[in-house]
Amino acid sequence: MELRSLKYFQSVYEQGSISGAARVCFVSQPSITTAIQQLESDLNITLFFRHARGVLPTDAADKLYPKAKEMTDNAKSISHLFSENPKPVLLRLGIMR
Repeated sequence: MELRSLKYFQSVYEQGSISGAARVCFVSQPSITTAIQQLESDLNITLFFRHARGVLPTDAADKLYPKAKEMTDNAKSISHLFSENPKPVLLRLGIMR
């Protein structure tokens, strides 16, 4: 199971559609679909019921969502922990008549 797949799952869960998740994640719809299918295969469960207007989460998705959110949030916090803080940039404005 990959963290990227969990991020895509979280996005689909929150957006309620694969196309919406693709827009938010800046990837193609097939990338999202493949990641979700791989996650479903790895866990041997169905995460979403697909319909014409999007997706509906299953009970398994409802169970997975808090754990996936926690993992992706932890990954973000680890990333921020070791990133350098940008130095403030002095900005001077001048107004001319």
